[in-house]
Amino acid sequence: MKKKLGNLVVLAFAVVVLFAFIGCARPVVFPIENVDFASVPNGTFTGYANNGIVRVRVAVTVVDGAVTDIAILEHRQGRGRQAEAIASVVIHAQSLEVDAIASATYSSSTILKAIENALLRQVEK
Repeated sequence: MKKKLGNLVVLAFAVVVLFAFIGCARPVVFPIENVDFASVPNGTFTGYANNGIVRVRVAVTVVDGAVTDIAILEHRQGRGRQAEAIASVVIHAQSLEVDAIASATYSSSTILKAIENALLRQVEK
């Protein structure tokens, strides 16, 4: 009986620690630096961003100084799937200075950061 009680105490403690750890994960809304698309060479470039809860990997295609395609290769999120529409918004605006998708702020920010990371690595070379 004491062994079962001890096991229950250990299990309860583990659950409390797990929930405390999960509760400590706070997502980040990234600051986004606007990239001059004209300074990016032609090609398709991958970028990654992780805000603590949302993880995104993108492939960004640039042709003659314009972003022509953004493919979402990975988007691990909670309820932010609708944020993937921000890729079309960026292509249309030809800018990273766009509004987040409503009700998907963290995913929008993380997708924008992944796009920024893909493009900035090419500008800095």
